[in-house]
Amino acid sequence: MGISLLIPSSEEGRVRYILNTIICGVAFFLLFGTVCHAVRQASVMAPTCPTGGTEAEHLYQEARKYRAGHGGYPVDKARAEKLFEEATRLGNAKAPIGIGQMYMYDYYKRYPEDKREEFMITMYELSIKMGCPDAYPVLAECYAKGWGVKTDMKKAIELLK
Repeated sequence: MGISLLIPSSEEGRVRYILNTIICGVAFFLLFGTVCHAVRQASVMAPTCPTGGTEAEHLYQEARKYRAGHGGYPVDKARAEKLFEEATRLGNAKAPIGIGQMYMYDYYKRYPEDKREEFMITMYELSIKMGCPDAYPVLAECYAKGWGVKTDMKKAIELLK
């Protein structure tokens, strides 16, 4: 069982499902001022991002563990950031999203908000340029909430198409 039963098996069906989930999430945001969990999880169902190879993917996964302290790893933000950077350099298109999220959520006391948000947007755009569709809904949320960019719901919706 599980969630796989809810997701259509064809590529076209999956894309439609993801877009509908995201559009419903944008409507939820417009009504309630927050992004629902379904939109945050929609990127999990997106087609695979370029991994940059086995080493880059390993570095990315290790960075995630150090960032959150999962799998017996201690929380080590500095090490996580370095691992994300190296994974990005090696071509992992998901790693810039990790860096952007660190600047938004983990470094809120270290850097001024405008600098954090500017760097976050740069990382999400880099992820898109590297070919990762998971960055589109993340960047759309930034436009919807005005994080690092002027609030622009048209642009947010355009990024979700």
